[in-house]
Amino acid sequence: MKKKIIGILVCMLLIATILPVTATIDKNKETDQSRMENDWWPMYRCDPGNTGFSPSIAPNTNQISWTQNIWDDVYSATPVVAEDKLYLSTDWYYDVFEPLSLSNLASIFEKQDLSEVFENIISKVSNYDGGIYCLDADDGTMLWNNPMVIPNDPAVVDGKVYICNLDPYTYGSSFFCLDADDGSTIWQKPLTSWIFSPTIVADGKAYFGGIDLYGFSGELYCYDLNGNSIWSYPTGYGEFSFSSPAVGDGKVYFVTIDWYSYYTGTLYCLDADTGALEWTKPVPSFSYFFSSASPVYANGRVYYAGIDFYSYGGTVYCFDGDTGSTVWQYSMDGFPFSTVAICEDGIYVTAFELYGYYYYGDSCLYRIDAGTGALIWKVLIPGETWYFFFGTGSPAVGDGKAYISTLDFGYYYYDTSALHCFDIDDGDLKWSYEFDYMSLCSPSIADERVYIADLYGKVYAFEDVLKIDIKSGIGLLSASTVVKNDGVADLTNISWSVSVTGGLLGMVNKTSTGTITTLEGGGSNTVRAFPVFGLGPIHVTSTATMEGVSVIETGKDGFILGPLILIS
Repeated sequence: MKKKIIGILVCMLLIATILPVTATIDKNKETDQSRMENDWWPMYRCDPGNTGFSPSIAPNTNQISWTQNIWDDVYSATPVVAEDKLYLSTDWYYDVFEPLSLSNLASIFEKQDLSEVFENIISKVSNYDGGIYCLDADDGTMLWNNPMVIPNDPAVVDGKVYICNLDPYTYGSSFFCLDADDGSTIWQKPLTSWIFSPTIVADGKAYFGGIDLYGFSGELYCYDLNGNSIWSYPTGYGEFSFSSPAVGDGKVYFVTIDWYSYYTGTLYCLDADTGALEWTKPVPSFSYFFSSASPVYANGRVYYAGIDFYSYGGTVYCFDGDTGSTVWQYSMDGFPFSTVAICEDGIYVTAFELYGYYYYGDSCLYRIDAGTGALIWKVLIPGETWYFFFGTGSPAVGDGKAYISTLDFGYYYYDTSALHCFDIDDGDLKWSYEFDYMSLCSPSIADERVYIADLYGKVYAFEDVLKIDIKSGIGLLSASTVVKNDGVADLTNISWSVSVTGGLLGMVNKTSTGTITTLEGGGSNTVRAFPVFGLGPIHVTSTATMEGVSVIETGKDGFILGPLILIS
């Protein structure tokens, strides 16, 4: 009889302990799922406001999860990631333009003859086969390819890919809707402009801009997601739109460049539903390779980094989104060729500071207070980073870090490119990775990874590949943890520890440690806290450390009954 009573008491204690833990775990799963639903980078700068900010966890190391080559050259496209798929547009073909060297950099600042540029594009693009590629975002497996001539950065929404393809032979473009699963065309709509901007989708509408060659003016388009034109807005004669539209709170913002002045432009604010003009603001503007800095909308304000070649400097502007009035502006020593990113009340922007006549200088990353325009910090970016001529250098921010791709080259020849990771609190350089070839792309952050491509079509996925998982279930005298390598390369010298604490009167307190000499790519190793004996609720904590990076798994609770350990 006493044994039955003791058994009933133990069962009641187990139920009382395990059920609340299970409820807590389910709640955490719901929170994780909610985060994952907003964890993607579904368009050019992650969201319709062009903020360049991702809510995803982001890697602390330069470890590679996977690489894949699409075997097509990629210009300045940003990888788009949604629902476990990565979409990469080949964008502009760089051979359309004469390769740069330090000996002819000054020619960048000379006004281009537009008719000669167009003829050059048409004569060279016939030898180019591009398109949009879809890869598995988890392992890089090629899923499909839809051939196109000069596609822009797409937007992926509700299982559909919205993308524009420029056709130089017709002096027009096409707006496509593709099936995200297989890349097949759902519908296609002709456009009378060359589309240069990324496609942005917000509130059931798609926005993009380009050049109307017949009217020799810019054009911003708004379509519904069934391919029906809602409105279009023409700009002035010789005023072209290369920037990505930014959409928020019922308004759309975009920047144009005056081809005749070559250094000036206009920031437009339109009603997002009707296309009616709300306000305009003169801003400095510059374009090369048909790309330019884009406006960013966040928290009722519009941010824009402009270049003023008359003063050999640049300015970051903050405008009121409703009225266009200037809230603040920050003058820079260098040329801010990048689109700004905004995160944690900070504005992040890169700029190139000249020492001489286009030949010497430093590239810097700035953090500016989003509310006041005051400089918080400024740090050097490694290398001779002339990235801005190609549209790269726009930061991607998330998880307390800023990621920037750069193009470094020496005298009279191209050298290498690198991806850099900075801490946004103090600007410290956390890590760098040098690509096999130069990269003209900007990075994106999604699903705990950073994605980027190089010029020759190699796609990289960076991830903290060292992972640990405390095993659930029943153990005998031990609590087990699986140490995993989710990457493709081997990891070495991994230090681990597993701790079990708690029990009645805190009598359970066991920690085991060790080292895994080599953990192969894709492999795992089970480590244990052993032996453990006691009675009552317990808590398990595991850590794994490699190259100064710690991985900690917490929140695993359970119950111990003598030699038996139950982890929920």
